Amino acid sequence: MEKYIPKKDYSLNLIAKYKFEETTGTTCIDSTGKYNGTYYGTTSIVGENGNARSFNGTKEYISTNLIIPKKNSIKLKIKTSVNNNNVLYIFNSDNSGTGFDLYLQNGTLTIALYCDNYKPYKSIKFNKIISDNNWHTCLITNNRTLVKFYIDDLINTEYTLDSLFWTGNTASTFWGCHRNTLGNYFNGQLDEIEIYDEVIEFTDNKYLIQDKNNILYILNENNLVHAPLQTLDENNFNSNGFSDISKITKDLLLSKFENLEGIKLLVYTDDLEKKECEMIYNCEPFRPIDNLKKNGYICNILFREV
Repeated sequence: MEKYIPKKDYSLNLIAKYKFEETTGTTCIDSTGKYNGTYYGTTSIVGENGNARSFNGTKEYISTNLIIPKKNSIKLKIKTSVNNNNVLYIFNSDNSGTGFDLYLQNGTLTIALYCDNYKPYKSIKFNKIISDNNWHTCLITNNRTLVKFYIDDLINTEYTLDSLFWTGNTASTFWGCHRNTLGNYFNGQLDEIEIYDEVIEFTDNKYLIQDKNNILYILNENNLVHAPLQTLDENNFNSNGFSDISKITKDLLLSKFENLEGIKLLVYTDDLEKKECEMIYNCEPFRPIDNLKKNGYICNILFREV
């Protein structure tokens, strides 16, 4: 999810984080120190970044005393090769028909929210197949009326709930199974689980490239092309600008321009609280020389050889 830039620092809203770095014992350590869990089976394995936890699909799960808050964001990494019609729970918090779940079925992920003995019951499916045995980053945000579901660099259509629907969880959360039946066991790996008591929001940044002659370029798939409009205004950024700056590599720039002298990355942002700009760029031989202007203006990033 590299292209998503949080609107603020949400570290103070982090209420639980399971990194799965422990390799022995039955204690699942919450690095915030609040909600340690218990391993029932599961195996410590090498993950994408450090250790992860593997579930074999047969009576393996993690119990915690964490009750997911009414307003929340849940982030995790998942890896699986299972693709069948069985419902396999990533997490479950069912308590007499009130709860908030995430499950795998037919290679895709579905969120379920329900109250009062499952009446009403809402499910939100993300139609991206994740059962490719690769790691995927998932983020769910829920403010009780609007649910968003991100997988990697994709976002599902936002789902609006009735304002009286979501009353919040009343039971603790189990990972890898249904907490009441101790069934529907997950088969795969999980890592870097983070739970927040706030909805994580992202800036809506749009970018254009400008050359030394002030010609504007946009990203068309994996190529830089002339922008259809050559005006520096909100309409051009919103209509033609691109969001994924990870595609702007040294090789891409040099395939279009003779050198990087005078090449600028222009950004238009809706973040009214933003007073400074930080950018991580993968052109290591170059350094950013920034000329920052305040909200509503253009932030120019100039790259020069050193």
